[in-house]
Amino acid sequence: MKYDPEKHHRKSIRLRGYDYASAGAYFITICTHQRQCLFGEVINSIMQLSSYGTIAATEWVRSADLRQEIELGEWIVMPNHFHGIVFIREIDEVEKKAQTVAVDKRAQMVEKRAQTVAVEKRAQTVEKRAQMVEKRAQSLAPL
Repeated sequence: MKYDPEKHHRKSIRLRGYDYASAGAYFITICTHQRQCLFGEVINSIMQLSSYGTIAATEWVRSADLRQEIELGEWIVMPNHFHGIVFIREIDEVEKKAQTVAVDKRAQMVEKRAQTVAVEKRAQTVEKRAQMVEKRAQSLAPL
């Protein structure tokens, strides 16, 4: 189904006054421009990544290597969007400096990790996660 702004009215579930830069777990959805299917396609219930989809997956994994204050949870690349859970944590300056030394080693592993992503398993569980996230979002929505 193509996105139609006349039919699809989305309300923000953001909490007023909440500092979204603070430590916590965040569910992220990133959509392609005009919801174009740029990241690949689902064939026989398996997501087949395009070159853009591979870039999205690689850069997501790389984010945790470049930013010591985040940890990645479950994530999935879909044809026209991306879902991911990111945990933002507080770290002091000493820990941050020590982790910076390890970034180069981890960056070398990023490409290898991205190539071995179990896309089939993620495609099978995306519906279950989406339902869980929707329930969570509804429980957080202002009354």
